[in-house]
Amino acid sequence: MSNGQANSHVTQVDLKDNDSIVLTVQFDGFTANEPVEISGYVVQSDGAYSPFYLQTTVPNYPSLSGSLKQVPVTIDNITGLRYSDKVMVVTKVAKVWPTVLKAEESNPPTPTGPRTDPPTGKIVATWKAVPPPPWDANW
Repeated sequence: MSNGQANSHVTQVDLKDNDSIVLTVQFDGFTANEPVEISGYVVQSDGAYSPFYLQTTVPNYPSLSGSLKQVPVTIDNITGLRYSDKVMVVTKVAKVWPTVLKAEESNPPTPTGPRTDPPTGKIVATWKAVPPPPWDANW
């Protein structure tokens, strides 16, 4: 976090008439258009549970004061959700680090037929990371 405070959390949970749930996830410490993963789970004491996952980019508009951003995350349905009980949400917002790896040409795998002997754990091919492009470039 940029300011040393834990500001990544869910500020609101909305149940819609189609039984989907929309979580409002608030966070800071990321720049606009930066790729992030938002994941976690929703749980109630009597057993309602649902994990969630969203890969997105940080919004490029000011949603709150300073660097705080809000992103909606939709869960299609949570079985056993009770409207009268409290809901607990555990949330993680993390930077996405995509890496492109290229096959090592000095170590190409040799095509073989069906394996007749047990595998030994010997390396048959290797891929190595290529230098990443600048933030705004495509691979």
